Order: sequence, then structure tokens, then C-alpha cells
Amino acid sequence: MSLSSPRAPVRRAARGGSRLAWALALAWPSSVLAATAAPPAESDAVARVAVLGSRDAAVVQQLDAELALLGFEVVHAEAPTRPDHVALGERARELQVVAALWVDARGQDLDLWVVDRVTGKTTLRSLPLEPGDDGARIAAVRAIDLLRASFRELEQTPPPPGPKPSVPAPVRRAMRPPPPRFVLALGPAVCGAAGGLGAMAMAALAFEAWPHRRVGVGVRALAPIAGTRARAPEGSARVLPGWLGVGPRFRLTRGDRRAVVATGLHVGPALVGMIGEASPPFVGRRDLVATALLELDVGLSIALHPRLRLWLDAAMATAIPRVGVRIASHRVAAWGLPVGTGVLGVAVAL
Repeated sequence: MSLSSPRAPVRRAARGGSRLAWALALAWPSSVLAATAAPPAESDAVARVAVLGSRDAAVVQQLDAELALLGFEVVHAEAPTRPDHVALGERARELQVVAALWVDARGQDLDLWVVDRVTGKTTLRSLPLEPGDDGARIAAVRAIDLLRASFRELEQTPPPPGPKPSVPAPVRRAMRPPPPRFVLALGPAVCGAAGGLGAMAMAALAFEAWPHRRVGVGVRALAPIAGTRARAPEGSARVLPGWLGVGPRFRLTRGDRRAVVATGLHVGPALVGMIGEASPPFVGRRDLVATALLELDVGLSIALHPRLRLWLDAAMATAIPRVGVRIASHRVAAWGLPVGTGVLGVAVAL
């Protein structure tokens, strides 16, 4: 995610591991205390989060982007003169926001203040900042994770007597656990190709990395188990193809849903082994041919457990160039245009 460059004083603070203090004030609707105490615009402001501090700071810009991805409306305002939970609560109430994040360029730790306006409970959490160019990004991501944890704690706390406020959609999205970033899948596969060859049994192995919620990279490998056979009057040839592909992957649905649909485009080398069995007076021989394979797949994973999913995948591929199968100098079959595979296996979140 690209961000505009901050001004020099802020950049030096972020890269030099300067102190950053964060304050989070949870501003739950005042209607919990009394029906007449709720501000008129509260129903329109529950999906808003205030970011207090210099708007040009790299960590503030990164935090704006992370909050926008969760669906919050970001409101910028001046920071208080001191990290006091009373002042932060008043500022959050004035801005009519569900939470307020305060950034201060002092200190060497990241401090998170959680102020519950309903019960008056105040919690302070502290964690070290990572030095280097990625400090702003890491600080923003950790703050969002702590924001999720704060929302979950408030959800689990028994509410006081009175009407319970509705939780807005951005808050519900923030409370969801993030989808896994690394997935390993394996299972049996069936492969078929036009060109005179029958279906064959294969084993499929896939690894996926998801640095972004919707975009990732995948590695797929298929190896033959039984192979297929091409026949002619002079003999037969056992054909054993296998390939490895690498390429981008895209989630078509949210990664935290029970059923997740993803697609990908992979390219890589393919090896086709051939074992000849000749009728007299011909002599059989072995051969190994290399080619390139371009593959497009669509996969469906269904949650069986928080870390285990049922994996179904269908793919169509083409070999460039195709691989011909010859018996006694006669071409009896070809492999690679097109090649279809189907996989039924399991996927494990790492």
C-alpha cells in the first residue's frame, strides 16, 4: 500500500525509533446510560473513528488506510495537550465517534489507552515499536489488532441494565479474526487431456501466501500416480506428466467466510515422462520431454475447523509446445492442449 512521503521531521522520528504514544478512547453510544442523553447524530456517527495528531505523519497516513479498509469513516482533529483518559473521552464524545486514536511523537513505546465511557473502566496497554522504514506500517497494523481486541472485550463484558446499542457493521468487521496468511493444501487429483490420452490419477500440492486480504501468490505442483497409456500395433507407451506453477491468486469472496472462492493464474515447467513397451521386433525405450505450462484454476474451500478446510479445485491448462507421443516413428497421441484437472483434498491454515 503506497503512502505519500511525510515531512522530514516526522520521517526522522519514525525511522530513528522515536517515541510514539497512542491513545484509544472507546466512545460507545451514550444512550446506554439514558435514552435522553444520546446526541441527535449518534446513529450516524457510530461508524466513525477519530485520529488525533499530525495528519502528515507516516504512521497516521498508514492508520487512515487500515481503518478505511475496515469500513470506518476517519475523522481528523487536534490532539489533546496531555494523554489523559478524561480529556480523550470528552474529545471522542464531542466528535461523536466510536473510538479515538491519539498519536504523540514522544517516547519509545506504543501506548494504547482504552477508555470505556459506559463503565468508566480505563486500560493501558504498551508494546515496543519496530525500528526502520516499516515502523509506521507495523505500528498501524498492531494498533488495529489491539482495536479488534478492545471491541471483543467490550462485547464479552455484561452490559449494564438498559437498552443495548446496536453494533455497526465496521465494528463487526473489526471483531472478525483475520483470514490466514499462509495455506498449505494437498489431495488426490484426476487429470485428462485431449489428444488421444485417457484420464490419469495424480497428487496435488499447493501453497498460498496472502499478504493482502484479496491478493496473494500461489505455488502448485502435480505429480503422476498411475499415468495413462497410448497404444499402437507396434507397442504402447506409458505417459507420466507432472508440472510446477507459480503465479498470482485472487480471493473472490472474503477470506473469513465459511466458503471461500479463489482463482489464480500459474506458469511453470512441465515434464512428461514416457516409458515404451514394444512388440517384437521393435525395442521400447524411455524418454523425458520438457515443456512450459500455463494454468488457470478456480478453487473452493469450505471450513471444517478454524484451521482446516475442504479443498475443491478445477483447472484448465495448456502446454507450449505440446508433447507428442510416437511409436515406431508414428505420432499416436499428444499431451498438453488442453489439460484439465480436478482436485479434492484438504487445506490447512499455517
